[in-house]
Amino acid sequence: MNGSPPLFFVPLGVLFSLVWSSAFIAGAVAVPELGPFPTLVLRFVLSAIALLPWCLRDNRILEKRLVGTGLLLGALNNGVYLGLTFYALGYISPALVVVCVSCAPFIALGLAALMGIERLNWRKGLGTVIGVAGVVVITGINLGWNDIFGIGLALAGTVSFALATVLFRGKSTGMPLMALNFWQSVSGAVVLLPFALLTAGVISGLSPAALAAVLYLTIGVTMGGMLLWLALIRMGGVARASAFHLLNPVFGVLLSHAVFQTGIELRTLAGAAIVGVGLYLCLGGKAGPASRIE
Repeated sequence: MNGSPPLFFVPLGVLFSLVWSSAFIAGAVAVPELGPFPTLVLRFVLSAIALLPWCLRDNRILEKRLVGTGLLLGALNNGVYLGLTFYALGYISPALVVVCVSCAPFIALGLAALMGIERLNWRKGLGTVIGVAGVVVITGINLGWNDIFGIGLALAGTVSFALATVLFRGKSTGMPLMALNFWQSVSGAVVLLPFALLTAGVISGLSPAALAAVLYLTIGVTMGGMLLWLALIRMGGVARASAFHLLNPVFGVLLSHAVFQTGIELRTLAGAAIVGVGLYLCLGGKAGPASRIE
């Protein structure tokens, strides 16, 4: 597709950001009982089991190119990105992790330009910088030297996620999204299993809240959210799809307020307005050639 994405692109992008942001809330419920790596492994194993019956309907499920792409994306998205960002929560606050992850649009845009997949222009670059500034305003981060290690983990994970985004944009033409998501889940579980085994404590049982959180992470985020993410990249390209990550802190604050009764400050509203300006700039203009939707 050339030029502007379809009319339903923006509503899908907003829905994606809402779902993606809700993972932080669900994770805050499950991780204290299971630990970060066991939570992720359980999430990916369950999603792979749930996706398999759908994928078996497509005879392309075992195609070498599809399997290789799915495993690579899973290692980058589910293994490195989620593994490092969940682990970073032990060193820095969730708000600071969100700021790092919200830099994904800028990193993805730069990688796409370097790899010749999309053209970099002033509008997208400026929009991303403005959006990240809005994210910083929302979270009100006050950095210190003790945060360096945690920030490094979160940024390394974000680079991995941005790289996976760019690679999917360039390699995904004609591949079924459900099958790709299945192989991503398999890859993420395999990559993180050794870390889960090393860090898992004795689990006597899960509370109903933790169990519900894991099931939501499996169905809502890994299956629903990831499928939305892959579809957005196909419809609008790297820059436009990644721009919706700038909304994550907005939804994160709102969901945290709804679930944990945390406060909403004036800076949240000001930051949301700044993010809106950044999104407007990123979503405008041409994205270049995009893969067709199946």
